Amino acid sequence: MTRDLHDGAQQELLNVVLNLKRAQRLRPDAQLGTDSADAALDAAERALESLRQLAAGMHPAILSNRGLGAALEALASRMPLPVRMLELPDGRMPEEMEASLYFFVSEALTNVVKHAAATQATVRITSDDRLVIEVADDGIGGAEIDASGSGLTSLADRIAALDGELQIESPSGNGTRLVAQVPLPTV
Repeated sequence: MTRDLHDGAQQELLNVVLNLKRAQRLRPDAQLGTDSADAALDAAERALESLRQLAAGMHPAILSNRGLGAALEALASRMPLPVRMLELPDGRMPEEMEASLYFFVSEALTNVVKHAAATQATVRITSDDRLVIEVADDGIGGAEIDASGSGLTSLADRIAALDGELQIESPSGNGTRLVAQVPLPTV
């Protein structure tokens, strides 16, 4: 059921929302059907939010069975834009850390799809004295954390819960780069 929520229903509903928004942009002056399309978009966005709340705390079986790298590869293959995995961890980490990092990358990529108008994204996870998680896109930039509890606030909170910190580089017109640094897991 977890995989069906994350991999199936949530992604399909997100695609419905994106297609409805695209239709609105293509025909902004067309009155015929506008009310129906607006109502459908509102309903789809509410359903997507309900589904996200239901899925909170669940993670795909591939994460438990094969680890963070495999789970992120699978996630990237389902995104509606190309996502290149530049570098991923080979070994396993504690289950809670893998889940937190999976959801961080998943939320970051969802933000790219929803807000960045990007044509591609990249993910890189490296380690030296700290674990560094980078999600970047070639979109419109201009992303910033605001007081309203935006998606970026949620991402920063998720990293802070791992005793880490999040840096956001998002110059207007030049894409967005999120860089999270967290302490390496102790064995």
